[in-house]
Amino acid sequence: INAMKHRLAALDARIVNQWLSDDDISEALSANDILVAPYREASQSGVVAAALGAELPVIATPVGGLPEQVGGGVGVVAESPSGPAIARAIRPLATDRAIVAAMAERIRATAPARSMRVFLPQVVDAACS
Repeated sequence: INAMKHRLAALDARIVNQWLSDDDISEALSANDILVAPYREASQSGVVAAALGAELPVIATPVGGLPEQVGGGVGVVAESPSGPAIARAIRPLATDRAIVAAMAERIRATAPARSMRVFLPQVVDAACS
């Protein structure tokens, strides 16, 4: 990271490499426009769910259940979990505010479908079938 500090600074990037408290996460979500979840393996992500709850579009990698979490126009799934693929997924959102705004609107519009009021009956129905 030290070798790339000047490049990261030019992007106005901030690297935080530590455990985050709930308050830290809330602050980070409110201070940013998108969330990048560069997982190499995952089932699903609580951080992605928190970002969607904060109306942040998400860029995720195509691992585990992340594509399902980010599908439906609320984010972008990179082609692979590689650095270049993630960069290609980030570029359109980083250069076109209208894309970010449209995704944030889609998140707001589809929020009820991701609620516990919808999810819990689906689980009960599936468990009782």
